[in-house]
Amino acid sequence: GSERHEEAMALYSELRQHGMDLTQQDYSAMLLLHGRGNEARQAMSVLAHLAEDFPRPDDETIAAIVELFKRLDLATAQMPISNPNLGFEAHDKADVHHEFHNYVDDGAHDQTFDHAEASSIGHSKASHACAPGAERVVIGPDGKCPCCGAQLQLLTLSNSERDEVRKVLLARAAERQGESGSDQLRTFSKWLEKQPPFDYVIDGPNVGYANQNFEGGRFEFTQVAAVLQLLQRKGKRVLLILPRKYAKDVIPNHTSSTERDTRISKVDRDILEEWKRQNIVYLCHSGLY
Repeated sequence: GSERHEEAMALYSELRQHGMDLTQQDYSAMLLLHGRGNEARQAMSVLAHLAEDFPRPDDETIAAIVELFKRLDLATAQMPISNPNLGFEAHDKADVHHEFHNYVDDGAHDQTFDHAEASSIGHSKASHACAPGAERVVIGPDGKCPCCGAQLQLLTLSNSERDEVRKVLLARAAERQGESGSDQLRTFSKWLEKQPPFDYVIDGPNVGYANQNFEGGRFEFTQVAAVLQLLQRKGKRVLLILPRKYAKDVIPNHTSSTERDTRISKVDRDILEEWKRQNIVYLCHSGLY
């Protein structure tokens, strides 16, 4: 769990250093992560960044802040929205203090926030309030849930099942691209067999377009590079899957921006060439992506 926590913190810092836009959902996830880890100092730092970017947080974000303070066992008077110096503003139609304490009152009757209830059903304090309800946890190599102790079943495929999956994939590739489609998939399979095992497979467009749906947004090679570098620094082998069209001089722009195409910069080209040199990127046909 601690390794995942450190990876999340490192990625958060890296994204901020690169000036990437974070959503309120991103901030809420980081706050809850710090709450579960009982990391008050880091949580206050994230709250300060949240106040800068979203001085009027929405209801879901306020609920996340309330849960954070419940987990840290801090008084409601210390909550950041009660502190004007942190930068949060009041909403137009309702005072934030009123909204905030409504959430606190609701939380008092909600088992999600009830530490006593969590202890009474035998949960470990080390799991940081695994109360009834949904809880995100990290499953270790032993396959046991650190919250409830349940043993997860390891699902594997038999050789015959693997053959059947392969047959279906080749058939679907042929449906989309004809025989050349299945040939391209076989080529990828042969290439993959020659490589050392990968720890992570990254979907390039999913990362490159993250938080880019605005005027002027585009596919960001630097975002993808930041994620790859973070994992590599942890000693992980990473495979990046990228449609071939993103290796051309002019690449498509699948955002809400009026600019439908983007010319690849020298910096981006250098990043791409470095991926090729490391043999960690596979440029696939768009029809198979």
